[in-house]
Amino acid sequence: LPINQFYTCEIDYNSPEKLYGGLQDNGVVRTTTGNTNDWNAIVGGDGFYVLVDSSNSNYSYGESQYGALERTSNGWASAAGATNGISNTSRKNWNTPVAFNPLNTRSLYYGAEKIYKSVNRAQQWSAISGDLTNGFVNLGITYATITTIVVSPLDSNIIVSGTDDGNVWVTINTGVGWT
Repeated sequence: LPINQFYTCEIDYNSPEKLYGGLQDNGVVRTTTGNTNDWNAIVGGDGFYVLVDSSNSNYSYGESQYGALERTSNGWASAAGATNGISNTSRKNWNTPVAFNPLNTRSLYYGAEKIYKSVNRAQQWSAISGDLTNGFVNLGITYATITTIVVSPLDSNIIVSGTDDGNVWVTINTGVGWT
């Protein structure tokens, strides 16, 4: 039976028959034909965000639990880890948000307790914020994390972020200052 629980879905807008999805307990999968019987795994674990670069779909990204992000530059013929520069001690949500800059898909954003930015297709990341949560509290689970990132499609200097402890933050200068 072709049944799964999708956390996320993505379309390759350059080849709309190529569909991707992050699945509970079943990794990130894709079909290159749009059929129901040829979905194949490209990332293991619990699958979450999948991003396909609309300017060059050879570049895409797949994520499993707690922010384990992978990238490909050859349409998933091979893949590599994509978290260089993100601290191993950063608090990452079960479903860690990753987002494109819609005006420049070479640029991506990643949320832990702070926002990280890459300008080279997730080869290297740098923090563009401090801790946007209320701070670490030991609840026995990962908490005080960023849960969403949205970059304005009209002005990529404007980024909005939300946290699992109730904060909403906005920057109008690509992270120089947050309100």
